[in-house]
Amino acid sequence: MKNKKLDAFEELVKANPIDRSDIANSDATSERRMLWERIQAGQNSAAKAQYARRGPRRLVWVGIGLAAVLVAALVPLLVAYPGIRQATTNRSATTTVTLSQTQTTYGVMATTTTPLSTTITSSTASLAPGTVTHSVALVDIIQLIKKLNIASVPAFEGEDVTNRLLDQARELGIILSGDVTTDGLATGTTRAQFALWLWRAFGSHLAERTTAKFKDLSSLRPEEGHAILALAEAGVVEGANGYFRGSDGLSQQAEKSLLARISQLVSSRSLGSNQ
Repeated sequence: MKNKKLDAFEELVKANPIDRSDIANSDATSERRMLWERIQAGQNSAAKAQYARRGPRRLVWVGIGLAAVLVAALVPLLVAYPGIRQATTNRSATTTVTLSQTQTTYGVMATTTTPLSTTITSSTASLAPGTVTHSVALVDIIQLIKKLNIASVPAFEGEDVTNRLLDQARELGIILSGDVTTDGLATGTTRAQFALWLWRAFGSHLAERTTAKFKDLSSLRPEEGHAILALAEAGVVEGANGYFRGSDGLSQQAEKSLLARISQLVSSRSLGSNQ
């Protein structure tokens, strides 16, 4: 038979958040009495601990739910990443230009021993094989200016190589502000662009020799058309059946031939004026 204290204990349990199974499963009467005494004194730590344990458990389940949502969002990106990386790699190519390479390939002798080397990353996927880039074309023109000693090339010490190349080309009047940017140095040069740069750099040192006419200059910029006609009259460029094909890419062989012809004409005129 239950004693009065245990009856009172059960009544207190009904009014307090304690699991009755704890009482039913316990065979220790002394423990029941101790628990009842703690309840009487308002120190039911077991009941308080039961509620305290619910908070962390809820946080754990919330964390698990958030982690599941995050994983579900990241999985498609991780699956697609290799394809995205490959597509990005294909769109970008690296072109390395060194002064020694341009000297050997294009026959331009430099008057300086300072290496001019740069690595330019830009989209060159559409660049036809053998097409001369802006960086190579500008380097070769500047080196020919040095070789012929027709102008003083500023050093622009302290600048990185790409900015120095652009600043030198602008200072020499080869390009104007906005004609070529750092990002555009690795793009291909057209025949019309190169003719314009040659005329700006060497036009004042060339003499008119003949008359020329081309059928396809109307599609070019007026300044490019004028430069092509002027170079043709000076004997630098020639057309094929009356066509210059200024929109075509400048090949390495064509650049080499034009630079050699410029060198020959400017040198001969300089020698003639000194006699």
